Amino acid sequence: IQLAVEECHRRYPGDDPAYKRILQTTLEVVEEEVGTLWRLVGEFSSFARLPRADLAPGDLAEFLREQREHFAAGGDPGDFSPSIAEDAELWGSVDVAFDVPELPMPVQIDREMLHRVLRNLVRNAAQAVRDGHEPGAATPWGHVRVGVEVGVDDYFVTVDDDGPGIPPEVRATLFDPYVTTKRDGTGLGLSIVKKVIVDHGGSIEAIDGPLGGARFAITLPRPETPAARAAVWRSRA
Repeated sequence: IQLAVEECHRRYPGDDPAYKRILQTTLEVVEEEVGTLWRLVGEFSSFARLPRADLAPGDLAEFLREQREHFAAGGDPGDFSPSIAEDAELWGSVDVAFDVPELPMPVQIDREMLHRVLRNLVRNAAQAVRDGHEPGAATPWGHVRVGVEVGVDDYFVTVDDDGPGIPPEVRATLFDPYVTTKRDGTGLGLSIVKKVIVDHGGSIEAIDGPLGGARFAITLPRPETPAARAAVWRSRA
């Protein structure tokens, strides 16, 4: 559909300004709607095929520092994003920062799937900041902060933003399939996030954050705990 409309737009040789405007508007509408369908198909497919986490020994602090470099290099447009320009604007207009202590944090993780979790949460936070900023406001539109703390039995990873936050009435169902607060969301991303975290033996919740927006708080068990051992056993069963 998109290729056909692009071809019509490209091949029109006439000089009728009204018809040119119709072609241009039609092209923009088709590109936007096809982009939405592309995201839907991609996320449905991913949700249906999501594998169990394959846990292996790693270092959570090292992993998060790698992610910091990844987002500093321009973020990640995601597996199913149709618009590189849109993503370039998003990452160029939101300040994303990581606060990671310089100390070892041994953990059992699936690096690829945990990267997907972090990418989804940071992207959600950046989009919330985007949707909540005033039109014409100077950049950065707002801030996203990723942090980690060490507990007795767990690590606590947080993703905070200074966007509009999450309505209290939505929080109880936020991780259910098809629930979304975003203008262009499918409601599957956070369901995938929760499944991956549960496969790691952890938990996730959405609460009010210290920056005035939302906080996604992740708990991951330390490797010597029963929760971590059970998660590793499930991943290998």
